[in-house]
Amino acid sequence: MRLWSIHPKYLDAKGLVALWREGLLAQAVLSGRTRGYRHHPQLQRFRESADPSKYIAEYLRVVHREAARRGYRFDIAKVGPGGRVEKAAVTMGQLEYEWTHLRRKLATRAPDWLKTLRAIDAPQPHPLFHVVEGGIATWERPHVVSADGSSALCKNGTQVECVGKLVPRILCLVQLPGAAMEFGIWPARQSGHGRYSFLEVGYP
Repeated sequence: MRLWSIHPKYLDAKGLVALWREGLLAQAVLSGRTRGYRHHPQLQRFRESADPSKYIAEYLRVVHREAARRGYRFDIAKVGPGGRVEKAAVTMGQLEYEWTHLRRKLATRAPDWLKTLRAIDAPQPHPLFHVVEGGIATWERPHVVSADGSSALCKNGTQVECVGKLVPRILCLVQLPGAAMEFGIWPARQSGHGRYSFLEVGYP
């Protein structure tokens, strides 16, 4: 499940459809209509709102408007009752993480769509969020992505082995020694030959 903090206008067709479906699933979870995904970290900020059901409904209405703008026929009747809600904070680090994550997906899934986003340095957030300073959100689960394309969850305290050319690239926009600036994480310390220990996922 991925409930994007960035504006849905940046998503390709497959991504927008996936967001709609996963948003409807989140709505079912938050309203108590399904038992699955109850503890999914992507739902944390919705649960922390004053009215989770209303908040996810308003989130979905923005997705529906974007779909309608493109001529897609998403069924608005599936969205629950909404109403006025206060904007929630999203950190700059979270937006940058998601922007990098999306571009990496688009590079293989929809390269032509990715070309339309190249001129964008700072993506706008979903209208239900306002941007504040800070690193990656605590509920996010960044992944370690190695040169061979494999990935694994990166949590606080994770040790990642760097062997030859298989230097991991972490999707946090902070440089890892020997890696490009586009991906990386700030290492807390080098804990042995070719190994780094990370105490904090995000900006130093």
